[in-house]
Amino acid sequence: MLDTPAPKGNEPLDYPDPMLAHFLSALDVRIKSLDFEIDERGQPILDEVRDRLANFPIIGSEHSTWNEAYRLERLLALIEPPSRLFAELTRRTQEAIEEGVPTAVRLKETLEDAKRTLVDTAQPPKLRGDAVAAARLLLLDALEEIHWSAQRKFYGRPLQKAATSRTINVGILTFFLFLAPYLYIYFYHVLPEKNDGPFLPFSWFPAYTALTAGLFGAFFSRLMSLQSSGNNLTLGVLKDARNWSSILSRGVVGMCGALIVFFFLQSKLLGGTLFPDFAELGLAITKWPHATANGQPVDGFHWLLILPNQQLALLVVWSFLAGFSERLVPNVLASTEKTLSDAINKTK
Repeated sequence: MLDTPAPKGNEPLDYPDPMLAHFLSALDVRIKSLDFEIDERGQPILDEVRDRLANFPIIGSEHSTWNEAYRLERLLALIEPPSRLFAELTRRTQEAIEEGVPTAVRLKETLEDAKRTLVDTAQPPKLRGDAVAAARLLLLDALEEIHWSAQRKFYGRPLQKAATSRTINVGILTFFLFLAPYLYIYFYHVLPEKNDGPFLPFSWFPAYTALTAGLFGAFFSRLMSLQSSGNNLTLGVLKDARNWSSILSRGVVGMCGALIVFFFLQSKLLGGTLFPDFAELGLAITKWPHATANGQPVDGFHWLLILPNQQLALLVVWSFLAGFSERLVPNVLASTEKTLSDAINKTK
């Protein structure tokens, strides 16, 4: 929140937000440039902006303060001299394009139409006398879109940060859930006195691997979406993304998708080298460096490497993709439905 006292009279502007201070200083210069070209009809608006800027208020929060600054800029657009109006419209449209304003394409198309309908062909190009009002409305439209986009980013950034932070926290927990059996296996082999007997607790290992890989894939997908597309998401989506219910529901969907793929793979309705053979699921245990001819490790030291074998790795990949991609399971179901329908039709 901005809590600096409002400057009075000719006191210098001193705000915690350097971007706001720069924005207001730019407005101050533009006001002085308008003194030479403004007519008597625009003088009241110019006086209002000048007075408001000289006594610029701190209005409770940064959001409302920036809103007031943007309002002053839009007021100046109402009295922009006709000789500078089209150039300002062109500059603002280009600014919208460079800033990635969502409606920049529409603004650019509108500017191109204005060049054909509102501007004389003389060099340099200038507005026709009867086109000033229309051009001013276009300038206001461009400013409103730029201001909305800036405010949306400013307001949405904390929402995006909260959603990302919560997703990362849950994703880290899920990651350790996925690794827990492997950590236990390594711990089991580190302690020789416990290194006997079968891994009876791991009878559920394939299903557990599928569920946790799908859960991790779902949170990883959500995190990627927030990082790559956060600026393009609506405020409603960002608010929903930071809710624990939304985060957990995305994880549940990922687990359900992974479970469906797990049973599809086990049913062998899908076959080929890209799909795991459940009868061969297991771990590949190797030593490095390899033992010498007398069966002893080199220099009496070796690493014991415990890795998923190819079939287990394939199960992890498919389960992760089932949680990561929201389209994988529907595509698998549609493909299977088509295969079954073709098979039924052949038997008729």
